[in-house]
Amino acid sequence: MELITAINLREKLLALTRLGYSGEEIVVLIDNLKELMQIKDELKQQIREHNLKLNVKIGVLVKNQQQIKQAKKADLVVADAKREFFENKGVDIIINPEHGRRKDFIHHRNSGLSQVSLNLCKPIKGSKKKPRKEKIILTSFKALLNSNNQEELLGRMKQNAYFAKKYEVKYDVCSFADDVEGLRSKKDFESLMRELKKRGKVNK
Repeated sequence: MELITAINLREKLLALTRLGYSGEEIVVLIDNLKELMQIKDELKQQIREHNLKLNVKIGVLVKNQQQIKQAKKADLVVADAKREFFENKGVDIIINPEHGRRKDFIHHRNSGLSQVSLNLCKPIKGSKKKPRKEKIILTSFKALLNSNNQEELLGRMKQNAYFAKKYEVKYDVCSFADDVEGLRSKKDFESLMRELKKRGKVNK
């Protein structure tokens, strides 16, 4: 999976094909529902014109509970890593749990994920409870590159990769790119995720 913004969309879609994402799910993130139809039309045009073999979906970033119902017009509902969004069954993707100004704990990092939040990402099927679809957790490679404290942020990402693997929740790093220069190949991200999962630790 890859996540990009809607800026410079044509150039990025063409580049993603060259970077090995053919057949992969690509999320185009917007934060304004008014842009939805325009972006949908642009995507259809670019895919048809260039015969792109990308599985492109539009995700709307919501800021509160009220926006979730409206955002269902899009393919995916995306939200920040807040408890209210982990609990809401209408959210599909949680982003950037590692970010935010907060101090780490004494024995482990305050990485934005816990056993409780990860369990809320798991689907519920075939039970008396109301069905709950799976949530995916994505974090920004762009934010890591631009961070003034890369070591701390990378440590939080390692811990979250470790937790997600332990609790069998999908966790991935995506470019969140605004331009072609911000993109990375599929193999680059696969290699990064292998390292995060291998070296992820709970302790600081």
